[in-house]
Amino acid sequence: MTDAPSDIRDALLTALQRVGKDFLSLTETRTRLSPDILSALNLSRGASTGEVADALSPHLGPDLVLHRKGRAGYVGRSLDVILTNILERKPGKSIKALVAMKLPADKAAVVAAVNEGLRSGRFRCAFNVHYTPSLFVADAPPPAEPGAPRPAREAPVGPADAAADRQAFRAAYEAVGGGRAFVSICRLRRHLGWPRNRFDAVLSRLSRDLVIQLQGGDPSAMDEADIRDSFIDDRGRLRIAVTWRKPS
Repeated sequence: MTDAPSDIRDALLTALQRVGKDFLSLTETRTRLSPDILSALNLSRGASTGEVADALSPHLGPDLVLHRKGRAGYVGRSLDVILTNILERKPGKSIKALVAMKLPADKAAVVAAVNEGLRSGRFRCAFNVHYTPSLFVADAPPPAEPGAPRPAREAPVGPADAAADRQAFRAAYEAVGGGRAFVSICRLRRHLGWPRNRFDAVLSRLSRDLVIQLQGGDPSAMDEADIRDSFIDDRGRLRIAVTWRKPS
């Protein structure tokens, strides 16, 4: 018998993780849910977006919310998490650039969320060389002045070592993932068999260098060993998987 509440939340989180997005339209959500989950929600493949929203609403919470933008509806992370993830990936965006992005909220909601982030200290603002206010996650390093030397890493490694680490990590990613984009960190850690501090250092470096993207998720289906062998980032958040970024 399907445990509908937990299975539905897991299915929604998995759908987001598989496409590497923080939100999906209600139409995309309906398309990506399995027949078993649709049945548990009493939905058909031809259900309207309104019916999908009504069916999903009881299963959402702080980490998964229903967004409205005009007549369109979306399911995904909260708006503050969406904005934080955007600024972590591409720090220095202006409020104008954020508003112009395809987000599941209108201009007023995005501006309000940014202002709340600034008030709470989650975001900070700095001016770039064009005098445009630029936004950053509060604990991200400040933008370097033009021509300034880059700060040394905490544990410097030579180019050959870094390249070898990246090659070994990519080989493990492909071996463990078997063609899937979303690959478990705990399985990667066990496959590589590196000392914990080395694995964490390489994982952090690849994330900082925008080679991989760390993914969160719902750990309720994981056992203690899997959670222990996942990764806690520098903001104290549990990361359970990685995706390899496509070259820009």
